[in-house]
Amino acid sequence: TEKQNRLDELNAQRDSIHIAIDVINDGLKYIFFSANRMQIQLKDGVYKLLCNGQAVRPKDVSVGERNIIGLCYFFTNILQRKNKNFAYNEEYLLVIDDPVSSYDLENKIGILSYLKYQLGMFFLGNIETKSILLTHDLLTAIDIQKILDELIAECKVNFNGQRDFLYVSYELHKCHFDRFTNTRNEYTELLKLIYEYGNGKANEQGTYIGNI
Repeated sequence: TEKQNRLDELNAQRDSIHIAIDVINDGLKYIFFSANRMQIQLKDGVYKLLCNGQAVRPKDVSVGERNIIGLCYFFTNILQRKNKNFAYNEEYLLVIDDPVSSYDLENKIGILSYLKYQLGMFFLGNIETKSILLTHDLLTAIDIQKILDELIAECKVNFNGQRDFLYVSYELHKCHFDRFTNTRNEYTELLKLIYEYGNGKANEQGTYIGNI
């Protein structure tokens, strides 16, 4: 009986690992809009990273791709060993630092869409859940505000006006926090990036300057 219990326990752990991998892969599929762009497999007790169906080493993929894997793992790890039908019903404080970095801009739409989906699941699951979102990128801050505006509207409907939902945005400026208001023009900021690139001051934008 003791051996059987141990075997059942190991099988349960193995199953939970497979479930976690499936959830991470669902997130990767969501962000990249592709089932084969990037996947994680568990084979012979070893995790393998696949890119377009080919095994690759994590250090050989881009920083942005590693960031995306980390974001998917973050949300999956929170829900580990919890009943998926009730996992979002608990109260959470989610702290998310730089969901979109300068390395991720080519996948920005997928990342923000995935972020909105996950935040929506947590916010709609428990009225007490809160989140702190940090970013160094102005355009991402503006996009996050739009996401939160939409999620607040959904929460008001879902919780039938039980309370007021709100968020507050701050900007770190000269070692002080100031209220952040979206008074700057997005196209003006994009033109500044193009100008800096043209003057050789922002070479890291070379991979996505065409999109800008």
